[in-house]
This record gives sequence, C-alpha cells and structure tokens, in this order.
Amino acid sequence: MQIEVFLKEYKNIGSERTRKSYQGFLPRYEAFLKRRGITEEQAHPSDIRDFIEELKSYYNFKSGENSMSDTTVQSHLAAVSSYYQWRKCREPDLINPVKGFKFRRSKPPRRIQPIGCALATAMARRAGSSVARAIIRVFRGSGLRLRELVALNKNSVTLYMGRRGSKRRLRGVVEVKGKGGRTRTVLLSNDAVLALRDYLLERRNDSEPALFLSSRKHRISMRTVQRMVLSAALRAGAPHGHPHQLRHLFATEATNRGYRENQLRKRLGHLDLGTTYKYIHLSDRDVCKSYARAMKKSSLSPKNRLRRILAKHRSRGK
Repeated sequence: MQIEVFLKEYKNIGSERTRKSYQGFLPRYEAFLKRRGITEEQAHPSDIRDFIEELKSYYNFKSGENSMSDTTVQSHLAAVSSYYQWRKCREPDLINPVKGFKFRRSKPPRRIQPIGCALATAMARRAGSSVARAIIRVFRGSGLRLRELVALNKNSVTLYMGRRGSKRRLRGVVEVKGKGGRTRTVLLSNDAVLALRDYLLERRNDSEPALFLSSRKHRISMRTVQRMVLSAALRAGAPHGHPHQLRHLFATEATNRGYRENQLRKRLGHLDLGTTYKYIHLSDRDVCKSYARAMKKSSLSPKNRLRRILAKHRSRGK
C-alpha cells in the first residue's frame, strides 16, 4: 500500500488530526491484507466484513474489554475508504470495497443533549474566572468547536461599533480555521462580545498572541477548557457539562430565531447538511412557536385571509 504517499498528499486537503489518525489506522488494514495473502486491489466487501470482526476483537482500554467501539471501527473504515478514493483518482477502474459494504452498529449512536438556556446562563454567571465566563459565552454565542476555540489568536477577533437602526452596539467577528484547513467568518452574540471585551481589557498589557490563556499564561489546552465548563456546570447544579453541548445549544437557539439550515451549516462549518440536522434539538413547544411565527407572517394565516376577503367586498361595494 502507498500509505506514506497518500498521507503526504492528504495533508493538503484534510486536517492534521485526521491525518495522524489515518497514519495509525491504515497499517492495520495493510497487515490484515498480508495475513490474508491478498492485495488491496483484490479486496472484496466480504474481506471488509472480516476486517471489522478482527478490529472488534482488539482490546478497548476505555471499557477494559476485548471490543473496539463502533465509532473507532467506523473511523477505520473511513480511513480505508479515503485511501481507495485517493487511488481511484489515478486508477479509475479500481473498486472501493468499502463503498459496497454497509456497517451495522451493535449499539445505537449516543445522542448528545444540549444544555438548557437557563443552565447555560447560570454557568456563565457562576464561572470561576473572567476567562471561563468568556469561553462559555463564546461557545454559546458562536457555535465554535473546542479545537477551533483553543486555536484562536487575539488578531483573529475584530470588535467594532455597529449600528442597528438608531442604536449603536459593540459587535464582534471571529476568523476561524476549521476542519480541513477551511476558514470561515463567525459572528459573535452580544453577550459573547461583552464578555470577550472585559477579558481582553484585563490582558491589555500582555503580548501573548493566543486569545485564551491558562493560569500559567500559556495558550489554554482543550482539557483545561473542558474542566472549566464542567466546573461551571457543577456550580450551576448540573451533573455534567461539555463544550460540545454548548455547540448544540447554539444550533438549537439559532434555529428557534429563524436561521435557515443552510446558513446554520456554514456557521457551524459543516460540509453536509445532514450533519447540521443532528445539532438541532427542537421541543414540541419550539415547533409550536415557530409555526405560529410563520403563520403570522404568512399571507395564508386566518387573520390575513379574512382581511383580504373584507377588502375585496369593500372594493366591490364602491
């Protein structure tokens, strides 16, 4: 297999983290083919099925059992499929055995539940420091990924005075480098802008380029951010809390405010609209409110329809 050449070229189109994962996954597939005595061109979907059975027998350090998780198995299949797609660009007649194989999970995927609005507000109020408060409000008001937030620099943020009608308000924009090296512009909510402004005012005398710093005045780590969010959730009375739940909350709140799915997809940095739908958690109350709001604006609402009928009768009477 041409693993090294593939990974070298994949570095230009994919994220560094995914490339490192593929660097560990693909040699396992190569060793499997050698034990079978077949080449990658001779692989069949039935061989992929046997490869999955072999993966599932690996020791899982998290659970302490000889069973690899379904998510890790799917990551292996994604690595193998990406490799075949890369080769198919050069050899059109090559068949990708993963494409004709359907993987069935042994357990249904765990669905992440977003943090409630009241809980997220209480978390920001009871955060132990200004950096924790700013981080929580930026997560909620931008929908950034954890890795994206940690990688932000001070020059990535632009705060400016914007005008809405007759009122002037402080606004903020963040330039984010997401998955695959794709950059996007993300608007910040008003609460996130104010919390970020207060935090940056405390740091006006330091020269560190990173936006968020740890207690040791270095770029904050992802693990530290996770601890901050969890600590704030415990103070607010919740049993658990994770930054990704705040990303789900942002998507749900944006949908309730009237965001279109395609706009939300660009805001979250997704390529597939199906991925965006997984982040939207609408309750029955939210659906009823959205329906009432849409019918109020629609010309087919009962009130507007009655007004049109009366207007027609009045015009005929004249």
